[in-house]
Amino acid sequence: GGGAIYAEGGSDVTIDDSVFTDNLGKNGGSIALLGGVLSISTTTINSGKASAGAAIYAESASLTTVASIFDFNSASSGGAFYLDDVVWTDTNSSFDTNKANGDGGAVYTTAARALVLKRSVFTNNSTVLGDGGALFVDAPLTDITIQDASFTDNVAFDRGGAIVFSSAQGVPIVRSVFTDTFTPFSSGRAIPCDPATAPPPAPRTAPPPS
Repeated sequence: GGGAIYAEGGSDVTIDDSVFTDNLGKNGGSIALLGGVLSISTTTINSGKASAGAAIYAESASLTTVASIFDFNSASSGGAFYLDDVVWTDTNSSFDTNKANGDGGAVYTTAARALVLKRSVFTNNSTVLGDGGALFVDAPLTDITIQDASFTDNVAFDRGGAIVFSSAQGVPIVRSVFTDTFTPFSSGRAIPCDPATAPPPAPRTAPPPS
């Protein structure tokens, strides 16, 4: 894994003002991180290819992305990012025209310890046969926030043109915009709600007598 950079153990990697293009790797087309810390700012990662995470593949790690561009990446799962047991914070980054054959057109994350997206922009990401055109979030999270984010023209084959939360409850989505999301073969165009984890409906009361 890691067509350009592979890091493991207690690695502490910082990437600023860089460009990664046309990289290929099994897990992590451009970058693979197994443990440790990865910080990326004002960097572009595009046109990568991988089985999982064509831009970044990370396990048991901490990832911070700031004001960066991830576009035209494609993978079997997680078109740009595949994150397993990762603390991820993004601020002001753009995810554009990434594609997954399976789940997570731009990002697939599982067993995440934290996920914070602030002013992140997801545009024109898609899945060929999976769920979560922009973002697929699998397994419960201890900390998740989506604030001032934008999701536009994302497409999923089945559920969640923008986002799928497989088992999260009470997710705070604040001042975020969802536009023109699409699921051609199912419902839940922006964010589908699993009945098993959905909050109970409000009780109905009889109308007052006339």
